[in-house]
Formats: sequence, structure tokens, C-alpha cells
Amino acid sequence: MYCRYHLIASTALLSAWMLAPQTAAAQSVSEAEKIDRLERQTELLQKQLKALQDELAHTRKRTEKVEAAQAAAPAAQPVDSKSPILKAVWRL
Repeated sequence: MYCRYHLIASTALLSAWMLAPQTAAAQSVSEAEKIDRLERQTELLQKQLKALQDELAHTRKRTEKVEAAQAAAPAAQPVDSKSPILKAVWRL
């Protein structure tokens, strides 16, 4: 009886010891997969950030060009309600 108890306990201990490295290997694979996934996500986010920064720079340049053109253009003359053209249009 005593021998049988030790045999069962030894078998259980041996089984647990043999399964432990496999579990650790499975966890390390899953950790490696998580790291790969996070690296891919980081790369995608960096690409998106770069695209947004480029778009922002392009928009700023375009805004500066428009503002420069508006500043260089002569100011629109106010409409004179007594001008002959407006009188002719209002009569129609």
C-alpha cells in the first residue's frame, strides 16, 4: 500500500514536471505573438501619424498661400448703390 501511494504520487509529480515546460513554451509563443502584434500595431500607428503630419503640413502651406494671395489682392471696392449699373438692374 505504501509503495503504491508513492508510485501514484511520483507519477503525478513526474507528469506535472513534464507538462510544465510545454506550458511555459506555449506561454512564450503566445507572448511572442503578442509582441509581434503590438509591433505591427505600432508600425501602423506610426504610418498613420506620419500621414496626418504630412496632411497637416500640406494644409498649412495651402492656407498660407491663400492668405498671402488675399493680402496681395486689392481690397474689393464697396458697392455704390448710386452706380448706373445697379440702377439699371433695379429697374428691371
